[in-house]
Amino acid sequence: MHSDDGWEFPGYMKEPVPDVTPYHIDSDVSRVTAWSTACIPFEPKGWRRDFRNDLRKAIARLPSRQGKVLSATYRSAISEGADVENLLIYNVFNAKLSRAARDGLIFERFDEVPPDCPILLSSQALCQYEYRLADDKPMSPEGQGGQVLASVSFELPARIPESPATVWYAAKLAGIVVTRGSYVNKPWGILISIRAPSSSKITCSNIVKPLIDGIASALHFHDGADIDCLGERLGVNLGFRDGTSVKALLQDDTNTLFGETNLLCRHGDNVQWNPRDEYCTYCSIKCQYDLPRTRVEVTARVFDIGQREVV
Repeated sequence: MHSDDGWEFPGYMKEPVPDVTPYHIDSDVSRVTAWSTACIPFEPKGWRRDFRNDLRKAIARLPSRQGKVLSATYRSAISEGADVENLLIYNVFNAKLSRAARDGLIFERFDEVPPDCPILLSSQALCQYEYRLADDKPMSPEGQGGQVLASVSFELPARIPESPATVWYAAKLAGIVVTRGSYVNKPWGILISIRAPSSSKITCSNIVKPLIDGIASALHFHDGADIDCLGERLGVNLGFRDGTSVKALLQDDTNTLFGETNLLCRHGDNVQWNPRDEYCTYCSIKCQYDLPRTRVEVTARVFDIGQREVV
């Protein structure tokens, strides 16, 4: 009798197959660490939706502590051009977590193989997410191992921007100060300080994506593709009769640290922004709620990423 002919000896018991999962979450009172076989996309389905929901619950259990802010880290050797704010914030957070990260938020991406997962997953652990409470220290590019490349200060209406357009336009008009020449396709970080009215619904986590996208866009200039249509559409979005002035700004290469790119394209009846912000690997954002008016003040500094210590 052969072992593969379908027969079994009486009393024979097959070895139990352990349950395996594509993700694992480990947490305590100050830290949440998760491993997964794939990253969480926008509006995930299947097990990745379960992973996102379980990760949300674990993060929500982190206590709020005076002098502490939420710090998030993503590690993977497979970046796939993903933006750090999408990986850690936009694709994971909900309204409850946004309130938890109202006053301050730090997040960063390391393009490296993550530490080993403590349990066996259904396949290799390719991604690691970590959320922890960190000291609310004064922001400094030098403290991150880098030097300031560009800075800008501008005002916005006291509401969450619906797209990067209003941020891009405000930054371009305000005038960006660039302290060095071209800095193309290299890792960079950004420090953002916000002042908002005390009644504002703005939180650090719900405004950070349009801020990074808009500021990064203002540091590029458009390559001219489909400029007439895109300029007209963008002009309408910003409340202009035509796109003449907008087209000029899109192609203005003054103080464009990140150089030329296909900055935006058609998307339905609107436009879609495509800044090369996948090179942003670090962000620290803080907000003070002390303005008695209906505007938001934003100051941003972009810096080069030096050899930072892996925490």
